[in-house]
Amino acid sequence: EPDAIGERRVFAAFHRRWLGAEIRRPIDAPRRIRVPEAFASAPLAQVGVAGDADPLDRARAFAASGAAAYAADRNRLDIDGTSHLSADLHFGTISPSRLAQTVADDAFRRQLAWRDWANHLLYWRPEASGLAWQTGLRAIPWRVDDADLAAWREGRTGFPTVDAAMRQLAETGWISNRARLIVASFLTRELFLDWRLGARYFLQTLVDGDVANNACNWQWVAGVGTDAAPYFRILDPSRQGERFDPHGAWVRRWVPELRGVPDALIHRSWDAPSGPPAGYPRRIVDRPMARERAMATFAAARRPTIAMSAPEYGPDQA
Repeated sequence: EPDAIGERRVFAAFHRRWLGAEIRRPIDAPRRIRVPEAFASAPLAQVGVAGDADPLDRARAFAASGAAAYAADRNRLDIDGTSHLSADLHFGTISPSRLAQTVADDAFRRQLAWRDWANHLLYWRPEASGLAWQTGLRAIPWRVDDADLAAWREGRTGFPTVDAAMRQLAETGWISNRARLIVASFLTRELFLDWRLGARYFLQTLVDGDVANNACNWQWVAGVGTDAAPYFRILDPSRQGERFDPHGAWVRRWVPELRGVPDALIHRSWDAPSGPPAGYPRRIVDRPMARERAMATFAAARRPTIAMSAPEYGPDQA
């Protein structure tokens, strides 16, 4: 419970306390639920977020076959390396304590700790669901550009990794954590649009959209959260694609216009001799210019003094 340890603004400090705490014992599902007399009672429905196997069965299957590779594969865009249990955590069809008990992998449980930390932060600063945690950065002069926002939302930016992620999100209601980091960095740094626009769209679209996680993670990427020195953390979407989708299989799946582009150019289609394939948009922003704009704006902003170090780990949806 947050009151038990006091406010912890840095994840590393929170995580140390989290590791030393006793995880709450999971409680079995009740056989009966007492309903107030004013409401009619009926048999409980079988709740399943995706209509597939029981989440505990899927957690056990992940612990047996996927957890060992989680640390290595969780960031890959072309590999299904995550548990896909974030929606179940959001809707409560499995509890975090039950999941921590079922999956013993340290890297996976660290992400459960990050999830707890997001809720911890919002407990102490409830206004941070819609306002920058760093009060001195609430006046950042974000750009207003409806056309750029629409291009980002619809996967028409001309940056293959960004477009693949946004199209996958629109079609499935889910993208991996690495994809979330890439598109959030692009919106807030390259396009320099208000992080709350992206956070709002995520809540509207993600099947696992959670207020605390969403606010914490968007602010971490945007550089307005508890991180002490974040403004120079800007992800290059092309390098991210080359690292985490090295053969372009994931991009080709979600951006069919690029299916004929060779591996060496799949994440930099503008470098092809004839430019991007017909039907695929050209880049909507010049990255070097955008990076300098973001760096200069953040460096000039009046920043509050925060006696803490940067969190050691990035945000994640388990």
